[in-house]
Amino acid sequence: MLMRSKVSAKKHRIMKVVLEHGLQIEPEALEELEKLESTVLDDVLEKILARVVERKGFIVRLDDFKPLLKPEEKENKKEAHVSVAVRPVSARDIEARVEVLFDPTEKLSGGASVEDFYRYFRSRFEKLKRILRRRMDVRGSIPISEVLKNREKSRVKFIGMVTEKTKRRGYRFQIEDLEASITVVVPENADRKVLDKAETVLQDQVICVSGVKLSSDLVVADDLIFPDVPEHRVQTSDEEVYATLISDIHVGSKFFMDKQFERFLRWLNGKEGAEPFRRLAGKVKYLLVCGDLVDGVGVYPGQERELAIDNLVQQYEHVARYFSMVPDHIEVIVIPGNHDASRQALPQPAIFRKYAEPLYGLDNVRVLGNPCLVSLHGVKTLMYHGRSLDDVLTNIHGLSFQEPDKAMELLLKVRHLAPMYGQRTAIAPEEEDYLVIEDLPAVFHSGHVHVARHRYYRGVLISNSGAWQEQTEYQKKNGLKPLPGVVPIVNLKTLQLLYIDFRRPSLEAMAEPPISYP
Repeated sequence: MLMRSKVSAKKHRIMKVVLEHGLQIEPEALEELEKLESTVLDDVLEKILARVVERKGFIVRLDDFKPLLKPEEKENKKEAHVSVAVRPVSARDIEARVEVLFDPTEKLSGGASVEDFYRYFRSRFEKLKRILRRRMDVRGSIPISEVLKNREKSRVKFIGMVTEKTKRRGYRFQIEDLEASITVVVPENADRKVLDKAETVLQDQVICVSGVKLSSDLVVADDLIFPDVPEHRVQTSDEEVYATLISDIHVGSKFFMDKQFERFLRWLNGKEGAEPFRRLAGKVKYLLVCGDLVDGVGVYPGQERELAIDNLVQQYEHVARYFSMVPDHIEVIVIPGNHDASRQALPQPAIFRKYAEPLYGLDNVRVLGNPCLVSLHGVKTLMYHGRSLDDVLTNIHGLSFQEPDKAMELLLKVRHLAPMYGQRTAIAPEEEDYLVIEDLPAVFHSGHVHVARHRYYRGVLISNSGAWQEQTEYQKKNGLKPLPGVVPIVNLKTLQLLYIDFRRPSLEAMAEPPISYP
């Protein structure tokens, strides 16, 4: 982003307002707007941005500017008046539209017998097989038992679950379905695209293999097909309302950024920042909290040395006090993380009420399980704390904890929130696998990694919302650099996202998060 010293004050003002709306602007349009008198600039700019949002655009173009001026006004912009008045609507005047599409809380039983594990993996396999069979390039696939009967050097295609993965002179996989097992190799001289896919294959993932049968139980793959997200157009809101995404507050920790979080709450109330930031706060209708509200007690060895509040109930009392400061018209949706008072195994039920009673007493707060799928003004939003991101980031070469959005994209490609069983992430063998991503979201919101990042993948906005906890001793030892206090805010009408940095002396809106502390 350009520094203030390199642009005029007026140009900086225009760019800031455009970024606050989650948009970008062409240089030509920026030059024309800069020519306007300051007395009419705000009015003209507001109408232009309304036009861009109305056409669901992402960039303010010169064509958006010209039609707003009458012919005589084009010659004399000092007298410019916009032909159509558009009054901004406050989120306070808009009725919330929340529908809970999935919440695991009342569905969980958590068996532990051999039969429970079998049912769980059968459910995973059947669900992902159905998703794969919707793809054109999976048509013609047959069971592995039929592949084993085929003659050598015949072309084959089949769906199975990866039970083993080894890397040596290429990649070797053991893949099985409900009846049989087969070995698949991707040789080191294979096509680069296939090798890249092989690198990202995760154990216990369900894929389709296309290749040539080399011997009785060996197939050389020429393609690995993931369930993936199809190219599609997601549904967005018909009103301009915003959702603020946060996670990993860690109330109770000595490293909790209380001053910055209180500043964030003042902003939500329209009492922090310059006028453009207060107008933006007035458009926020939803606050989505993706887990780790508290630091917890006894979560890791030596945690007691890093606690400012060593009582779990008191930690949640403080959380409830903070959330009571959120304006009543903002709907708050909360799910648990691995530090919260819920079972550790996924899926997690909602935070246990006996520890967080004051939280349940807030009228505008909904406490749901992890993961959950909600519709906000018609925008399907998948909320998942993100515990399994640890497994993905440590097992796939080239991925980094500083880029959790890439790992989240991979979870969308495999259509599962925690594909690897038996790693750091505990998964309960429920009768049904509720971690399969069956219903595609428009927004995929996660946390856990403490680094704010986002990206778009085939129409889906992927956002990891960072944290409100400064770097801990554990993170220092492991070389993890968090990016706390930087909040993503999503326009549900355009799915454009911007960040506000609450660590800086004066609030600043950014299209991309900073890479380090200021």
